[in-house]
Amino acid sequence: MKRFFLTGFAVLISLIGFGGYSQTVANDQAQAPKAEMEQFLEVGLRESVTVWLKSGSSLTGQLTDFNQQELTLSAQDFSQSISLKEINRLEFSGDVYAIDSDGTRRKIRGEDNNTEETEIWKGFPLAAFQVQNSSNTGKLDIETIFSDEEIDEIKSIAMDSLYVINEIEFDSLEQKMTIKTMAVDL
Repeated sequence: MKRFFLTGFAVLISLIGFGGYSQTVANDQAQAPKAEMEQFLEVGLRESVTVWLKSGSSLTGQLTDFNQQELTLSAQDFSQSISLKEINRLEFSGDVYAIDSDGTRRKIRGEDNNTEETEIWKGFPLAAFQVQNSSNTGKLDIETIFSDEEIDEIKSIAMDSLYVINEIEFDSLEQKMTIKTMAVDL
């Protein structure tokens, strides 16, 4: 009977241990998406963008979609997809809006208020940038070119500021972008 009790006790302790282990694994897996999201920096996009084509002509509208092959430019009831291979650069103009915690849009800067220092970030792969159409914002995968220390510095600035993209230049041969941005106080 004593042996049965000790065996039962050992099984009970093992089950408790495995339960704690499975809970730890489940917690680690639940936290993985949060860590993955931390690599993305939310950036502000101005209301309007001029797309400068390699042919020398340009188109103006709102940037509504972006992927590794093309972008979509919209104006009024018309939208057009343009291959990134045809594009030299994008120049953003107009106001920038931030979304407050209650979901309201708030204008944070006009195009003539240009006192902030421009930062030039070179070498971003095309896949590192995503457009969030509904809020005139984008997401930038900053782990693709920055060290952990640089990411920490950028994130600390982004706590009180919004990085606003002013220009994107394309290197279609290397499939890379140079992004000119500035941090604007919220």
